[in-house]
Amino acid sequence: QFLDTAVDPYVQDPALSLGSEAPAIKALAMLEQNDTSYLFVVDEGQYQGDVTMQSLAKLFCSFG
Repeated sequence: QFLDTAVDPYVQDPALSLGSEAPAIKALAMLEQNDTSYLFVVDEGQYQGDVTMQSLAKLFCSFG
Protein backbone atom coordinates (compact mmCIF):
# COMPACT_ATOMS: atom_id res chain seq x y z
CA GLN A 1 0.00 0.00 0.00
CA PHE A 2 2.78 2.45 0.88
CA LEU A 3 4.59 1.78 -2.41
CA ASP A 4 1.45 2.74 -4.34
CA THR A 5 1.35 6.22 -2.79
CA ALA A 6 1.72 9.04 -5.35
CA VAL A 7 4.82 11.22 -4.97
CA ASP A 8 3.14 14.39 -6.24
CA PRO A 9 2.21 15.71 -2.76
CA TYR A 10 5.89 15.56 -1.77
CA VAL A 11 7.37 17.45 -4.73
CA GLN A 12 8.48 21.00 -4.00
CA ASP A 13 6.54 23.58 -5.92
CA PRO A 14 8.10 25.16 -7.81
CA ALA A 15 10.86 22.62 -8.31
CA LEU A 16 14.21 24.27 -7.66
CA SER A 17 16.64 24.28 -10.54
CA LEU A 18 19.74 25.96 -11.88
CA GLY A 19 21.80 25.78 -15.06
CA SER A 20 24.81 23.55 -15.51
CA GLU A 21 27.12 26.57 -15.77
CA ALA A 22 26.12 27.88 -12.32
CA PRO A 23 28.93 27.97 -9.73
CA ALA A 24 28.92 25.22 -7.11
CA ILE A 25 28.72 27.84 -4.35
CA LYS A 26 25.42 29.10 -5.82
CA ALA A 27 24.02 25.55 -5.71
CA LEU A 28 25.10 25.25 -2.07
CA ALA A 29 23.46 28.58 -1.21
CA MET A 30 20.21 27.53 -2.91
CA LEU A 31 20.19 24.22 -1.03
CA GLU A 32 20.70 26.00 2.29
CA GLN A 33 18.21 28.81 1.64
CA ASN A 34 15.49 26.38 0.63
CA ASP A 35 16.24 23.69 3.24
CA THR A 36 16.49 20.95 0.62
CA SER A 37 19.08 18.36 -0.30
CA TYR A 38 18.71 18.41 -4.10
CA LEU A 39 18.37 20.75 -7.08
CA PHE A 40 17.53 19.92 -10.67
CA VAL A 41 20.00 20.97 -13.35
CA VAL A 42 18.14 22.34 -16.37
CA ASP A 43 19.58 23.90 -19.52
CA GLU A 44 17.23 25.49 -22.06
CA GLY A 45 14.29 23.56 -20.62
CA GLN A 46 16.09 20.21 -20.79
CA TYR A 47 16.74 18.20 -17.64
CA GLN A 48 20.46 17.47 -17.32
CA GLY A 49 20.60 15.82 -13.90
CA ASP A 50 20.65 16.88 -10.29
CA VAL A 51 22.93 18.32 -7.66
CA THR A 52 22.74 16.98 -4.12
CA MET A 53 24.25 18.07 -0.85
CA GLN A 54 26.30 14.88 -0.94
CA SER A 55 27.67 15.56 -4.43
CA LEU A 56 28.70 19.08 -3.41
CA ALA A 57 30.35 17.81 -0.23
CA LYS A 58 32.35 15.34 -2.32
CA LEU A 59 33.35 18.13 -4.72
CA PHE A 60 34.42 20.49 -1.93
CA CYS A 61 36.38 17.75 -0.16
CA SER A 62 38.28 16.96 -3.35
CA PHE A 63 39.88 20.42 -3.14
CA GLY A 64 41.05 19.90 0.45
